[in-house]
Amino acid sequence: MILTQAELNAPIPGAPNFTLAELIRSNTATQRGISNTPTDPEIITNLQTLAREALQPCRNALGPVVVNSGLRLPILNTAIGGSSTSWHCFGKAADIKVPSRSLWDVFCWFHDKVPCIELIAEELPYGWIPVAYSSDYAGPSNTKYKLGGGPVKKASFDDIKKIFKQQGLI
Repeated sequence: MILTQAELNAPIPGAPNFTLAELIRSNTATQRGISNTPTDPEIITNLQTLAREALQPCRNALGPVVVNSGLRLPILNTAIGGSSTSWHCFGKAADIKVPSRSLWDVFCWFHDKVPCIELIAEELPYGWIPVAYSSDYAGPSNTKYKLGGGPVKKASFDDIKKIFKQQGLI
């Protein structure tokens, strides 16, 4: 499936504040001449579902959402040193910020409102929130955190709350 510029720039049905172009944009891909435009219909559907079921509800509740990173096709993921099992590779994850809210507010909102495959508080104290969502996942959020420059570590919601407190973020 080849997407046209009009299709890439059109609002996603059910997520009027998001476009596929926004979810595939990558400065690294642009700088290195890497195409990050999906042709697999399943990846396109995953991106639309992520926007409709996770990102748009967040925007409706908390305000404008900035997507720092969405889809990473394999060549781009390798170029940035990403994990080969990253949900980004499947169009099921986005790294976001909500400029009007703290990272803790955004993390809590997703934890409480969206059944995320994975929810990470990354590059604390001033980072972003990677959100992974799939419509076929109904379990509790798999919560993790990453302090600036450190590895991603799995932790309970309560343990992550303690880390936010230790960092002076709440």
